[in-house]
Amino acid sequence: MKTSTKIKTFLFTLATFASLPVFAYAVTFEDIVNRFLELLSLLVPVLISLAVIGFLYGVVRYLFSAGKPEARMEGAQYMLYGIIALFVMISVWGLVAILQATIFDGDTGGFEGVPQIDI
Repeated sequence: MKTSTKIKTFLFTLATFASLPVFAYAVTFEDIVNRFLELLSLLVPVLISLAVIGFLYGVVRYLFSAGKPEARMEGAQYMLYGIIALFVMISVWGLVAILQATIFDGDTGGFEGVPQIDI
């Protein structure tokens, strides 16, 4: 087995077992969903920060590789992947907030900065 596969397997196993105590005391489906959303609300800002750092790394790599077209393309790819990651994460974060507000009677469960429209 490759080293990267072993690392991925280890991280998946660690994440699975680390999350078990969080779900152990959940009694109803709503409790499980709320616990999951609490974890998600803690994880999302960290992931968004990593995506911004990746984008900025691509910008710096692009700017400082003036005579090297291969390095410029690699920097442009980092920027593109950073933008795509930001878009996907923020979209999913918003969709989760919308679903939670729809299913659980307007309670956004920790999503304080989600824009809302009063109808």
